[in-house]
Amino acid sequence: MKEENKNVNYLSGDLTIEPSSGMVNSSIGSVHLSVINMSVMLVLLESNGEVISRNEIFDKVWKNQLINDDVLTRCISNLRSQLSQITHEEELIETLPKRGYRWKLAVQKSDKQEMTSSKPELSEQQNINNWGVSIILFLCLFVLFGLQLNKSMEKKTITVAILPIQIIEPDLQDAANKIDELLRAGLIETSRIKLLARSAVLNHTQLPLTTLSMDYNAQWIIETHISSREDNNIRIFISVIDAKTAMVEYTYTESAKPDELKSVTNELLRELITLLPKD
Repeated sequence: MKEENKNVNYLSGDLTIEPSSGMVNSSIGSVHLSVINMSVMLVLLESNGEVISRNEIFDKVWKNQLINDDVLTRCISNLRSQLSQITHEEELIETLPKRGYRWKLAVQKSDKQEMTSSKPELSEQQNINNWGVSIILFLCLFVLFGLQLNKSMEKKTITVAILPIQIIEPDLQDAANKIDELLRAGLIETSRIKLLARSAVLNHTQLPLTTLSMDYNAQWIIETHISSREDNNIRIFISVIDAKTAMVEYTYTESAKPDELKSVTNELLRELITLLPKD
């Protein structure tokens, strides 16, 4: 998202779009857009009612990145679904086959700083009150700074996202569920790891892995595949992925009987702890 867009709100129909907060408001309600969806929406708003091609959107939102073509289709679908919850407009984003997309409503920009230009002069009492509030805010900031300094001296923590486990045979679903629960329970108990909620991960399964880093500041992504072996053991293949680059940093492969899943998972957790960044 361009820096200048953060100081501008957009008015379109009954919608108020606030790029800095990711919120879209109307008289009906409000929705929060992800960073990627807001970026796509801003490209449409800035086109001033003109048709903008898919290639132009890719160039503005994902410049110099190799992104699957379906990602943009998914973003447009998400925008339509979310916006339909807070507006009576039947169609906000028009699809023009083989040409691109167009935002159908008129758009106005509203500089947030303009709201301060017409404020009346404050009375002496109001000035005194404001000074009091300023002093309190200063003290609060001083305390917060101290807390932040103390926090920075603590051990570094990382945010981890666990992808849904991929299985080859349907009869492995119980094993997949058990491994998933064991992994989550073990990571939650590790003080230096913060685990991303399952619902947040599921909302991003159709998007590039790197959006988990952009939207939730995730640093690791754990991807797991399991399959059956001829000796009835379960083959477990786990990858630890850098969420910013989508590069595999570590892999773990093991075969185990169904009753050995807990011990194998515990071994993996011990390996993961050794990969944590040094203090």
